[in-house]
Amino acid sequence: MSNHAVQFYNGPAPVSHVDDDDAEHPHAAFCSQLEREVLARRDTLSEFFASQSGGQTVLGSSPAAIQETIIGTIEHLYVSNCAHVDKPYQLAKEDPHSGLGTIGDSKRALLQFMIAATPSDRVLQDILARYDHHLSNMISSFETHLVGDYSVMVEHIDKVPDTVNPVKAKIAYVQVPKGNKTVLKLVWKVRWVVLRL
Repeated sequence: MSNHAVQFYNGPAPVSHVDDDDAEHPHAAFCSQLEREVLARRDTLSEFFASQSGGQTVLGSSPAAIQETIIGTIEHLYVSNCAHVDKPYQLAKEDPHSGLGTIGDSKRALLQFMIAATPSDRVLQDILARYDHHLSNMISSFETHLVGDYSVMVEHIDKVPDTVNPVKAKIAYVQVPKGNKTVLKLVWKVRWVVLRL
């Protein structure tokens, strides 16, 4: 059997949610790799311009065009996706409601996610400046979905910044690498419509 045949977690179901600091944080790991690539490309750009200091310049190529060729869109990807990569972890550590062995409040998790997800800098700055205000304004209602012999609770969260409809939130598991094995992490799965003006 090839290594690619088993794509899903096939270990025992977790007994309880315990914060596992040994598990990798995929977003943080991605941003770390992206940061190294951005820095390497900046070094390449600096080396190129330093080599051109003798007065010879390739005809038809402006410094901006050369920068675009060497750096491309990777710096934009880094800024857009990684500017606040540590903010959710920082907010979770400061949260008195997120004790060991709990998944925490869905509204807090959602607001932390919106910090990373919103493409609007204005909305981002507003969330950061008025975090507690937004948290207290969000309103929850619950609905139960029956799936076979099981029921699944879905939370509808209204008044979430940068959305036009209530956000649906439910508990789910996500596979996360941990060394050369995979572990399950309990997370909040959210679904919403983003407002575009």
